[in-house]
Amino acid sequence: MLTSPRRLLSAALALALGVGFVAAALMLATSLDTSLRAAAGGATRDAKVVLTQDPDSAAPPTLPESYVATLRALPGVDRVRPVVSTYAGSVDDNSAQTFLVQTPPELSDRTQLLEGRLPGSDREAAVNRVAAELRGWRPGDTATFEVENRQEYTIVGIVDAGADTTAYREMPHVFLTMEGIQRLSGRTSYTDLYVHGTLPEAELRNAVLAVPETAGTGAAVLTASEASDQRVREFTRGSEQLAAMLLAFGAVAVIVAGLVVANTFAILVAQRTRQLALLRTVGATQGQVFRTVLAEAAVLGLVSALVGLGLGAAAVAGIAPLSQGNPVLAIDDLAIAPRDIVVPLVVGVALAVGAALIPARQATRVPPLAAMRPQVATAVDPRVRQGRPVVALVVTLTGFVILVAGAVALPLANVAASLSVLVGIAGGLLSVAGVLALGRRIVPVLARLLGAGLRRAGGLPAELAADNAVRNPGRAAATTGALLVGVTLVTMMTVGAATGQASIEADLARHYPMDVEVTSWELLSDAQVELAATLPDVAASTVLLSSSATTEDGQWVPLRGMEPDSAGVLRAPIDLGQLTDGVLLVGPEMKLPDGVPITLTGAERQVTLTVAVNPRADGLNAVTPATMAQLDPHPMRSLGVRLVDGVDPVGAVARVGAALGEVGPGVDVNSVAERRVQVQQMIDTVLLVVLGLLAVAVVIAVVGIGNTLALSVHERRQESGLLRAMGLTRGQLRASLGWEAVLLAAVAVVLGLVLGIVYGFAGVSALVSADAELLLRVPWERLALIVVVALLAGWLASVLPAVRASKVPPAAALALGE
Repeated sequence: MLTSPRRLLSAALALALGVGFVAAALMLATSLDTSLRAAAGGATRDAKVVLTQDPDSAAPPTLPESYVATLRALPGVDRVRPVVSTYAGSVDDNSAQTFLVQTPPELSDRTQLLEGRLPGSDREAAVNRVAAELRGWRPGDTATFEVENRQEYTIVGIVDAGADTTAYREMPHVFLTMEGIQRLSGRTSYTDLYVHGTLPEAELRNAVLAVPETAGTGAAVLTASEASDQRVREFTRGSEQLAAMLLAFGAVAVIVAGLVVANTFAILVAQRTRQLALLRTVGATQGQVFRTVLAEAAVLGLVSALVGLGLGAAAVAGIAPLSQGNPVLAIDDLAIAPRDIVVPLVVGVALAVGAALIPARQATRVPPLAAMRPQVATAVDPRVRQGRPVVALVVTLTGFVILVAGAVALPLANVAASLSVLVGIAGGLLSVAGVLALGRRIVPVLARLLGAGLRRAGGLPAELAADNAVRNPGRAAATTGALLVGVTLVTMMTVGAATGQASIEADLARHYPMDVEVTSWELLSDAQVELAATLPDVAASTVLLSSSATTEDGQWVPLRGMEPDSAGVLRAPIDLGQLTDGVLLVGPEMKLPDGVPITLTGAERQVTLTVAVNPRADGLNAVTPATMAQLDPHPMRSLGVRLVDGVDPVGAVARVGAALGEVGPGVDVNSVAERRVQVQQMIDTVLLVVLGLLAVAVVIAVVGIGNTLALSVHERRQESGLLRAMGLTRGQLRASLGWEAVLLAAVAVVLGLVLGIVYGFAGVSALVSADAELLLRVPWERLALIVVVALLAGWLASVLPAVRASKVPPAAALALGE
């Protein structure tokens, strides 16, 4: 078979793409791990011991200057580098922004000074690049920050803070001296200490633990190696999830490639019937024929895997520059581990050999007398073992039962989402395997149904295509199988993303029923309230009163006071008709019976209210302003806002905040509308990435269709020559192959759409809790695009084989043999 490499080229390409995906995932995981470990080691610099927050304690450690002086006096300690990390609000430009506050960093190759200098007094500050771009600050500007009190600082420098300074590189930072931090927050102790010394790590750690004051600090005392490992564990979750996701898609690509390779070898064995029979005639045993086919498959797998390794390495090298700036997934150092080479090679060879096992076994069954027969296109024996479809049907039904259990039954039983997802995945894989096994029965039926309409629309070429598509059920099933997997996965992700987005937006509307809530560090004025109602971006607004109370059994209940006629400000369709004086309007999450009395203890006194349960009022816990005044005469005052439908929420929120900030300072705008946009952007981004990854599987599937058609063209040379001799034109012959490819692609699309919609809905159902509102959304316009792309891809796969078929003259095509 290797004497005709052109026939194996498409199979090799499919295999190389699948192996390349696996190689890229492994190399990416290794590079990310290496980069993160280098960054974690850079944070400790050459320190031997680190004192930091105890992960099992919520309280920050107490590390005062007196304790630092004690550590500096220990034998074997060269120096102690103290660090403070805390938070502060910036109230410049009448708007609030949270900043991470740290003591000045030590400059390095990762942390560099972009402008100016580091702060040297308690009234100076440096900011990181993100903060400077956010506020437009430059050295010489002044900035106001607030923790316990407001303090003004002069910006003296801008720092590019690397991973050795902070784990949150994309968050705005301000760097102050310890005295400056004390002025701002009153803090007198550090949050982290880095101890440098001449003793080995373990000995220096023991020396620090032996200090009597250490036990009272509440800090975790770690060696530098332990601290680095802890930090890597904290920040490799994202990279591990990314690597696992890539490996999952790599597995999909490999499975699709396996289908293509198996189909290729099956057709090649059928085409080489006379050659294999001649080998048997001259003395070759069945075992030798079997080993010959497997050896050829192994060579194909090895060569393809080597090409795939190169593709994977090139992909990671291209991704590395694009990852810069991501705090967790930045690739600073490209690295390749031995497993990154061995595993793809093993996968490539094993996949090729495994895919060739059945065709190799079929090759051993070729009798020597077949060498004396003319080679013509053969159809697979229609007599399929009766037990095989039954087993496939049982597998399919079992898979769907498990899928339903993971999507519905387990969430209703409040089983962990991770277990529900795993069960759902197992059921999905089992059902897909069953559908693929039933392909010999399902694909011809669908092809006949779809071909009936094609016959009427496409004339003679369409009639030939419809007949050829069902002549060999096994080949038709194998051809559509790869594309079926690709279309199913793309549809599943598209429907799952739309359903997930709709369900998340409904959940946000239920728990956060207002688009925007405006608060202030000072009491909101009547002028701000009146102004909000006149802003062009605001559809409705209302004053909100916030407080809390406790029930008789000690349960804490947050409360919100609002007028009964303020339903127009709510994004969720909540009926406030039940909200009257003396009523507590709650949702099902509070688990309170409807109509029962409840006694609440507020800031002033106890009040007995009547519970009214509204199924859409989760998180509202509403009372009237009059009832709120009985519980708390001085509640916090805020402003609830509903934005105009269709307005850009990000810009609208900024304009609302700026307008209200001009009337009164310290305005803080909490926007759920922006969260909705962020959710949509996040889902769209993930969907785009996933579809890009699945595109590889679809490309492999298209290669498989083209491969099948190309080999079928060769197998049908005599038949095509006969048709040409009977008057079929080259154009009609090309059209028949095009229609055949489109018909097979249409079968894959129909099955893939049905399965994908089911799997997409089941996947989201397994992820969400049982009490969440699940909204099925089918994005028909996107599915229509999938249909068009798949059918077009099927037609494109037929172009080269059709051209090759049309170039064979009738006389040559009618010749017997090869």
